[in-house]
Amino acid sequence: MPDPLSVYVPLDSLTEETIDSIILTIQQSDKRDWAF
Repeated sequence: MPDPLSVYVPLDSLTEETIDSIILTIQQSDKRDWAF
């Protein structure tokens, strides 16, 4: 079984980048739908 920390650190940074990309994509597509 691998060390959880050695898996968690790269996974966490990868997840952060992925979440940022998803949020950016959602914000761009939502500009048409939301009346802000």
